[in-house]
Formats: sequence, C-alpha cells, structure tokens
Amino acid sequence: MWTDALARGVLHYVDRPEEEELILRFLAQALDPTAPGIATQTGLSPEQTDAALASLTGPPGLIWSQTVSGAEPGWHLSTEGQRYLSERGLMPPKLPHP
Repeated sequence: MWTDALARGVLHYVDRPEEEELILRFLAQALDPTAPGIATQTGLSPEQTDAALASLTGPPGLIWSQTVSGAEPGWHLSTEGQRYLSERGLMPPKLPHP
C-alpha cells in the first residue's frame, strides 16, 4: 500500500498512490470504460475508484472523461498519463490489432 511506502520514505512526491497507478495501467489498455467497469476490472471498491478518478483528473490531468448521450462517462488516459506511465516503465505493451 502506498501509505507503507510513504512511511518508509520511498514514496516520492511525483509518485501516485497504488490505486491510481492501477487505474492508469488499466486505462492504458481499456477502451472507454465507465467508473463501475473500472472498479470491477481492477478489484477496487466503487468508493476507491471514484476517489482515484477525481484525483487523477486534477492537475496535471492524467486522465479525462467523455459523456455521450447522457450515459455514464467513459474514461481515457491523457498524453500526460501516458508520459507518467512511460517514465516509470509502467506502460503496458500494445496489444496487436487483428
């Protein structure tokens, strides 16, 4: 858990909590998932997911959402989010196109 890393002094100010990095890595591979879908696929609670999404949309804007026709918003990894994962070696490999 990220609080353990903070207590040991190994969490840098630019590192994100574990839950947020899990969502960032998931969004790097997912196609327009909703918050409930993110919670289900990552194993996080809806409350953890909502809190992480709120944090990740704030500066520097690692993710963004889009609502279509009043439906639940779909979430996306921003360019800054891609950079964050790449700089830490956390960007998952690209899946091949059929």
